Amino acid sequence: MNGDPSGRAAGIRRLLSYDANKDGTITRAEMEAGLRADFAKLDTDHSGTLTADEVRAENARRYQADGPQYSPILDWNQDGVIEFGEFASTTRSLFEELDANQDGELSPSELKPPHGPTLEEPARRPLRN
Repeated sequence: MNGDPSGRAAGIRRLLSYDANKDGTITRAEMEAGLRADFAKLDTDHSGTLTADEVRAENARRYQADGPQYSPILDWNQDGVIEFGEFASTTRSLFEELDANQDGELSPSELKPPHGPTLEEPARRPLRN
């Protein structure tokens, strides 16, 4: 999954980490519980928001884990802190995008990593005569 320039594979790995009962399916409730637990762990000063220092530390960790495909935490409304909704927005959006049948669960077939060539394996071009 390392060659995914969109970062989708890293997002799928994050979603898979929220599979609380390890059944291979991620429910919306499991995702929300995982997001809330992650947010609480990152909120080291227990302020209910993530400060710039807390965000910097997590973004560095994500970059270390996922390389250039990492999904950074962004201050979407540019108020200097990250509220839970901002923190959860990218993962929630990916969940909705992957939930092809809109049943509120991501099945193993919906959690497949992106297809196509990776950055390490460029697309083969047909030979010209």
